[in-house]
Amino acid sequence: MSAAFRIIRHSAIYAGCVFCAGFALGVVRVLWLEPSFGPLGAVALELPIMLAISWSVSAALLRKSHGDWSRLQSLAMGGFAFVLLIAMELALGAALTCDGVAAFFAGLSTLHGALGVAAQIAFGLIPWVQSLFAPQNRDDLPDHDPSGRGRPSLLVLTTRASPRERSGLGPVRGRSHPVAGNH
Repeated sequence: MSAAFRIIRHSAIYAGCVFCAGFALGVVRVLWLEPSFGPLGAVALELPIMLAISWSVSAALLRKSHGDWSRLQSLAMGGFAFVLLIAMELALGAALTCDGVAAFFAGLSTLHGALGVAAQIAFGLIPWVQSLFAPQNRDDLPDHDPSGRGRPSLLVLTTRASPRERSGLGPVRGRSHPVAGNH
């Protein structure tokens, strides 16, 4: 699978899952939270849940691909997912309210609309933020604590597997299955 196809595919899955969750939570927000807390309070209550869902979906997608994403690919995935999410929200808003694109953008000029846009931007950046904390290449990582305090890192407890081994095809012929730090 080419990198471009993988980015588009994962972006669509990421945006689609979060959009479905947002649709369900949006119903709860509009019907039950807004009457009690107002639009701003309802959005403020919904956002942490939506960002947690976004984080989980993105992490699952990146983990499924065995961490073979570069930071740039993660940023592209989030950026394209952001565009897809905005397009889906615009289409849904136009279909439900019949007000069109102008009403969608007018809603963004309110405080609760701006808070929603900030959360959508965070949604788009989540894959990239996760890539900042994920090892880019396991062979480049030290097998000891770089601070020099002598504590072993978690990598000492993990095994290093080739892409062939990670895919379940078994070890490469002639290569043992070493534990990190034992190589």
